[in-house]
Amino acid sequence: MSDSKIRFNGIQEPETPAANRVYLWYDEDDQIFKIKRDNGVAEPLVGGTIVANTEKLLCVVRNQTGATLPKKTVVYISGATGNRPLVSKSQASSEMGSSKTFGILQQDILHNGTGYCVVEGQLTGVDTSMFSEGQMLWLSPTVAGGLTTTKPSAPDHLVFCGYVVRSHITDGIIEVKIQNGFELQELHNVAINGVTNGQALVYESSTQLWKNQTISIPPSNVYTVEYFTLDALNISSSSITLSHTPTDSSSVTLDVVSGSAQVYGEDYTVSLNVLSWDATPLYGILDVGDKLRVTYTR
Repeated sequence: MSDSKIRFNGIQEPETPAANRVYLWYDEDDQIFKIKRDNGVAEPLVGGTIVANTEKLLCVVRNQTGATLPKKTVVYISGATGNRPLVSKSQASSEMGSSKTFGILQQDILHNGTGYCVVEGQLTGVDTSMFSEGQMLWLSPTVAGGLTTTKPSAPDHLVFCGYVVRSHITDGIIEVKIQNGFELQELHNVAINGVTNGQALVYESSTQLWKNQTISIPPSNVYTVEYFTLDALNISSSSITLSHTPTDSSSVTLDVVSGSAQVYGEDYTVSLNVLSWDATPLYGILDVGDKLRVTYTR
């Protein structure tokens, strides 16, 4: 220091300072002033209300979960105390544990302790050896506070957490960018209230909203036509199995439309959805490959 100036000669990142001390140095690689606190955390130096150059947005958070929250844990804000947000492990298996995901811890935080959470930007000095560079990271539905490269699917919740910038066992880098997915009812043009089973989403032009609505049940007595090409099992059992049970067995019509015998309106018996011609004029006449047409209501 001379002439009321401090000169920095591009020194390396200092060791962790003693208790209640802070080191200040200029990082030539990142071209930014940084400070290192006695907890070993290095962070960009912020002056006034303007951040001229920074690689991350940090927030001081508090842990009251009853156990240590390790570095690289994905967290959500679960409360507040002492002018600090409380954080807990996020997990994609529930709405409460995923929808308010806040960031990823920059350091281990003991129970009843405080520490830094990366809200956005680079999380450095973590094990990313299990990932490949450029991979997208999602909030895990199976491991509380964990990350996964497998995109979760419903009913699990979708929370994008960032990208792998460097794959390394100790000096890995994650570019944190939390993006919470939405539930259907959270969309601005959807109004869902009192959901019941079997409802559909219907557009209402007067309000320009999609709303849940009970749809009318399709009428019974649907006219049905099925075609069957007989195989050896059909011939040996003298029967076929319909796709549906007729509402009225007396309304079923059986026609032989191709094959060794071509006759119409033949006799048969129907039990539930099984049509049989045993002990009828068709018995012994039909053969493998013959084609039947069955008409009925259901």
